Amino acid sequence: MTLGGLLKILNSDRFELKPRGFFNVENGTFTLTNGYFDPCDCHMETLGQSSCQECGKGSGLNAVTFPSGDGDGIFVAYEIVMLAPTPGKQDLSVGLIALFDYQYQIATHARRAIAAETVPDFPVELANQFADCLALGIGFVETGNALYIGNGSFSTSAQDAVADIRGLVPGVYKCVTYCEEVDTTVDGIADRLSRTQGKSKEEWARIARITAKTFEAMTEDEPEIALWNSAPGIASRAIVAVHEEVASLLENDEITILDWELLKAQFRFGSVNVAHVRSLVDSVIWENVLLAREYDRAAGECSDEEAIRLHYDFRTWLYQGRELGIQDCINFLAKLAYEPSNEEEVFMYMRRGMKSAADKYR
Repeated sequence: MTLGGLLKILNSDRFELKPRGFFNVENGTFTLTNGYFDPCDCHMETLGQSSCQECGKGSGLNAVTFPSGDGDGIFVAYEIVMLAPTPGKQDLSVGLIALFDYQYQIATHARRAIAAETVPDFPVELANQFADCLALGIGFVETGNALYIGNGSFSTSAQDAVADIRGLVPGVYKCVTYCEEVDTTVDGIADRLSRTQGKSKEEWARIARITAKTFEAMTEDEPEIALWNSAPGIASRAIVAVHEEVASLLENDEITILDWELLKAQFRFGSVNVAHVRSLVDSVIWENVLLAREYDRAAGECSDEEAIRLHYDFRTWLYQGRELGIQDCINFLAKLAYEPSNEEEVFMYMRRGMKSAADKYR
């Protein structure tokens, strides 16, 4: 089953897809975890399931890392909700999906909805441009109730906007990336990226030739790898993580990777990536503030418990923005009358991975 087949199922009356956050990618990869870990460079060596013992991501089924489409970008994580089959039953949060599109397409769709004071929907038409992508399993993540997705190197340093899906059914989540097969020649790379990411064919061709030379230099002592084309033959266009109880939604591997070490070398040294000139984290954090505000607005009159949850969603992004010196967040926080307890402060700081800030309230 292609990504298009999965999208057809997720767009049925059995499921609902809810936007839960924007996240920025600044090093060409994403990481999906069950929590925050201390800063570590293991993302540079990881393709799929993390095995790093130094930071702890590899001490269990804690994290997967994989390239994010054509490189850096701003993307949106959607919660996969399985709707109750009958009235009185509870909806279940069973996973997440995010697409690695072209030039902020889905992020722009979400921003426009927020500007119109509505909660964004899932843009099926934009997603279906990748309908033919095939499944590749990249690992598993076990969690008690939450999944986090963000830049490949995200950590407790809180330098990235990390989207979190909370209230998940506890258990093991199967992680599958849906990939398109791509032309690995210089002309093929230049043609594809000039159409989808802007810039001229000539510029992309120049970058592709430089990258091929880099791959040759970095693999000259590994003849079994150096024999192959420098560029990877696939590009990830979506990450889907679903609870093992509903993993039958996902196809078994449709892309057979015989040599993961080769693929790792191709992605690390031979991949032609879109790269941000500077980090876009400030704008992404502010977009998350506005998304949380729309959820709060849409809730209207609600229970005290729900009102507090919505306030936490809103306030936790403001805390990260304040920590990074984002003036809009600082100004907004100054207007809030609610005074959180120390316990609430710790929860909200830790939700954004701000361990040092949380320690002040312990």
